[in-house]
Amino acid sequence: MKVSVILPNHNEPKIHAVYCGIRRLYPDWQVIISNDPEGKGKGWAIREGLKQAVGDYIIFFDGDGDIPIEQLASFKAYLEGGGLVAVGVKSLWHLPFRRKIITFLSRLFIKVLFNLPVRDTQTGIKLFRRDLLPDWKTDGYAFDIEILKQIPCWIREIPVECSIGKGKGLRELWRTFREVIKIR
Repeated sequence: MKVSVILPNHNEPKIHAVYCGIRRLYPDWQVIISNDPEGKGKGWAIREGLKQAVGDYIIFFDGDGDIPIEQLASFKAYLEGGGLVAVGVKSLWHLPFRRKIITFLSRLFIKVLFNLPVRDTQTGIKLFRRDLLPDWKTDGYAFDIEILKQIPCWIREIPVECSIGKGKGLRELWRTFREVIKIR
């Protein structure tokens, strides 16, 4: 079974450490750093990386270092058990109050608009059997929603531990909100 991991990169300072860590733990996996020097968006970078991917399974993994690479072990076990599609879900409890409220409200907003079978669309780790990965047009952060709304209900949620990153700024939140409305 071939696995390709795509790391979207827009000036992520920890991207090479993430890349090397994945290569060390999973030397038989293809790891692609998909550069986005012009800031076209995460969805664009993942789509570009997919052009190089040769795996039967595709993993999207953020290269900012917020999710420890050891979290990939749960996704590996899931795909070895015949899994098809999985998304990481981070707990709200460890987040600072402001982030907790923003994350809760954004999850609620997405649930109301799309009624997806997952709680969390924005955690930076997802696994797809390649033949089930649909095309998408969204270039920014909301590309995940466009993908997940095209997949039937058999998406597995896998809890992930993650550190508290800086989160999205108001500009990114506004851009994501506009993308979500456009997808809807």
